[in-house]
Order: sequence, then C-alpha cells, then structure tokens
Amino acid sequence: MNPESELTRIELEETAKYERVWKLPEYRRKSHSLELWEDYRGMFPPFDQIKTAIDIGCGLGVLFGLWNESGIAATAIDIAHNAIDPAIKEKWGHRFYVGSLWDGNIWGECGYVDGFDTGVCADVMEHLPPAMVPETLKHIGANVNHIVFGIAECRSTYLREELHLTIQPSRWWEKQIAVAMPEHEVRAHAINRERGNCHFFTAIRRG
Repeated sequence: MNPESELTRIELEETAKYERVWKLPEYRRKSHSLELWEDYRGMFPPFDQIKTAIDIGCGLGVLFGLWNESGIAATAIDIAHNAIDPAIKEKWGHRFYVGSLWDGNIWGECGYVDGFDTGVCADVMEHLPPAMVPETLKHIGANVNHIVFGIAECRSTYLREELHLTIQPSRWWEKQIAVAMPEHEVRAHAINRERGNCHFFTAIRRG
C-alpha cells in the first residue's frame, strides 16, 4: 500500500470510529475545551488580545460557541461531523470544519494568514495514531500563535475500542511539540492528576 493510500485508510477508519463514539450519550457529557479554558485561563492570552481563536478537536463545540458569542472570530475542527452540538452547529456551522488534524488541506481552508491568536487542543492529541502526531503538531504550529494543550496519559475505552492511541509521559510530548514547533516557546505545566493524569503545555510563537 502506498503512503497516500495508507493515510486515506487511517483517516477513514478514525472518522468512522469517532462518528460511532459521538453517538453515545455518555461521550457527550462534557466539553474538555471549555474546562481547560475555564480552569486554566491564565495559560491563554488576555481576552482583549484575542480576536481569532480555534478549538482543535472541538467535540461538542461548547467553547467554540462561547467564543463566537463573546465576539471572538472562532473556528473549530473535528474529525466527526456529528460531534458538535446541533444547536451550536446551526448557529456557527459556517465556521466548523470536518477533517483529520493531520490533513494540511483542512488547515488551508480554515486558517488565517497571520495565524490564530490563540487555540485550544484539549484531550485530543492522545487520540491520534502515533504516526500522525508529528504532522498534526506541525500544522498547529504553522497556524496558531498561542496554543494550549491538555493531553491525557490514561486509557479510554468505548464500544470496546481503545481511543487513546498515543499514551506518553510529559517529557515525550514536550519534545514532540518543541521539534514540530521550532518557532514557538514551549512550556510544560504541572500535571493535574484529578483530570486523569493530564499534561498541560503552552506553545507561544516567539516575537
């Protein structure tokens, strides 16, 4: 199988998996992005400095909707079209993009020339197939000036499928982010074990 066909296979399999998972009521109970924004507000830029923002792997899209309601031009991406809350999609669906995070085309469609002022990627990176992590981080680095990551180091099983495909310690993630985003200053923050041994990072574009 050639590399392009392999990427297509992986994307189709991951899309189908998450379309199944997002049908489960128990998977739709919380917004990790909103929790990260509310609980760790100091990791983000001051509100008055945020004109554009992106929720990467937005899930229900609660923060995406809140940002737009607050006057921020917010964008959201998720691999599953049915992840986002229907009411949020009805109002802000023109800023919601469906696709895999390692696909450069989707970033080309939704990005800004000068990059998003800020972005959040909460409980998303650990879901990616390991081979897709570097490319995804490169796209995030190229398109977001100030990104906040929350990455879990724990297992998660739904529909008898392991959803967390890349479970790694903080130092591993910090190195991956730094290598993929050489123009950003990367900082690891304290682990909050109450949130499933979750690692937090900020990556802020220098200059």
